[in-house]
Amino acid sequence: MIGPLRVSRPALMLAGCACVALLVTAVTHGAAPDQGGELARCHALDDTGKPAALSCYRELLAVAHDDGVRAEALWRLGDTGAANNAFRRANDASPGNADLLARWGSLYLAVHQAADAEALFAEALQIDPQHVEAQLGQVELLADRFEGRAQQLIQSILADEPDNAR
Repeated sequence: MIGPLRVSRPALMLAGCACVALLVTAVTHGAAPDQGGELARCHALDDTGKPAALSCYRELLAVAHDDGVRAEALWRLGDTGAANNAFRRANDASPGNADLLARWGSLYLAVHQAADAEALFAEALQIDPQHVEAQLGQVELLADRFEGRAQQLIQSILADEPDNAR
């Protein structure tokens, strides 16, 4: 008979952080603004790894007037500076939009600007305390810092949103 499995606390923390990172990665295409479903179509192509996704985002940039949509397309095309500026314009045009703030925070998280990401996630959560993408962004920040609170927060999110595909 095999005895009880013993795992060190650091190993558990690393495993927990890896699980959190996988869950948070699923939010990449979260509550992004969309224009007639075109952004969703580009994301679907992006998820398959098809080169057509880049063309889709370029075409969307040519016709999109919504700065939130433009920010998402620019981000996917790798122009994070222009994406940041587009998020800023979108936020100026629509202040208090928790979805937009969370997506903007996710951009900052992607470019390793944790303090800016944290501020945007906090602002989104002031507007909507149950905003899943902002909560998951905070979880990723906590996990990156190896803070034990990350696991508690992810359990709370899963308890509140058991059927949420994100």
